[in-house]
Amino acid sequence: FETSPVGLYQSTPEGRYTDVNPAFARILGYDTPDEIVREISDIGAQLYANPENRETLTRLVAEQGEVSGFEAKAKRRDGQIIWVSINAVAVRDAVGAIRMYQGAITDITERKRAEQSRDVALTKYRTLFDSFPLGITVSDSEGAILEANPIAETLLGIPREEHLQRTLDVPVWRIVRVDGTPMPPEEYPSVPALKERRGLHRAEMGVVKPDGMVAWISVTAAPWPLSGCGVVVTYGDIT
Repeated sequence: FETSPVGLYQSTPEGRYTDVNPAFARILGYDTPDEIVREISDIGAQLYANPENRETLTRLVAEQGEVSGFEAKAKRRDGQIIWVSINAVAVRDAVGAIRMYQGAITDITERKRAEQSRDVALTKYRTLFDSFPLGITVSDSEGAILEANPIAETLLGIPREEHLQRTLDVPVWRIVRVDGTPMPPEEYPSVPALKERRGLHRAEMGVVKPDGMVAWISVTAAPWPLSGCGVVVTYGDIT
């Protein structure tokens, strides 16, 4: 209890701490456990950034007996807001009434910041991917297509679902060179980019659509430096 790096506590149903360990005090910015026991008389109002979170937690504990990984914003002694993950269990008396709560908290502020940064980055990526004025496809390390944006669907004349059933080097693409002769898969920019894993690969080519029309496009392919991914390919309409 005294040396655990996890914050441990016991509290009353009315909202007072009866015992906390040094790690608990440290997480919340107090010098000693006694300060928390002495100064906090209403856990919901004084500890939680949103007091309703404690009401939710105690209700869940009453219903389930214990709760793990309950995430909430907490107020440190200096007013700083942090994120904590709470585990709680109800201790009942002989007739089943809750006598106290006991459990643990951990500071997950850095993890929440990382999650928020990831979510922002993902939103930026999805916005760019979906609205970028060039066709984009992304493949895995074996050349199977993982993603295709709306412009790629239009330029290549096939829906996203069909993209996801193809690989970068299948002849079914029906690609022609500028002189009108068939272009073999090894000349597609995406194929050497996937094999060599370096540099940019470019070409101008014609894509024969299902209706027989040819869309002339400028293609750029480059390795995608993420685990499990192969190349990213962009298409510009030069018809």
